[in-house]
Amino acid sequence: MLNSTLVSQIQQASVAERLHWMELILQSLKPEIAPKLTVKPLSPKRFTVRTFSLGQEVSVQRDQLYLERGL
Repeated sequence: MLNSTLVSQIQQASVAERLHWMELILQSLKPEIAPKLTVKPLSPKRFTVRTFSLGQEVSVQRDQLYLERGL
């Protein structure tokens, strides 16, 4: 925990000093964070495509559809 005198010293410090302290804190945290950030490569998940019927034939007017959407 930070005591009140340390907090007041931080508040009175210049912006450059506070940024420097933040960089030092970040550098001290990086070794602890780095092992947790290793990402395992994901294996591709297989899937199947199912066909379905809408009950009637649907004609798609792509040009008109894009114009209505403003694309």
